[in-house]
Amino acid sequence: MNPPGRVPTTRVVDHTIYGVYVWQLPSGQYFANDNQDILSIASVKGDIGKMAKLQRAAAYWGQPNGAPVFMAGNRKITQEEFDHQWERQLNGELADEYDFGAILDELRGQKQHGSN
Repeated sequence: MNPPGRVPTTRVVDHTIYGVYVWQLPSGQYFANDNQDILSIASVKGDIGKMAKLQRAAAYWGQPNGAPVFMAGNRKITQEEFDHQWERQLNGELADEYDFGAILDELRGQKQHGSN
């Protein structure tokens, strides 16, 4: 219970060390090309070598100012994979069949409420 007048805080808890780093510009925007592909690199959290690679790539493409931001649990996909995920979602399935967190949530729901 929170004392009167105190606003509860929310914490984001990463459940995995795997994900991607993206390059965030000083404006808060993520650096992307004309096709809206965000500059990113697959990594484990805290991999200084991957962060340095991302920084060099951002500088090469004309955006040296910014910082790497880790997106836990995310992964890079191709346009073909995106289209496949979009179709799965439209059909009421999990968009990403490799989304471990979503799979666990679905199994918990089925256990609590019975499977369909």
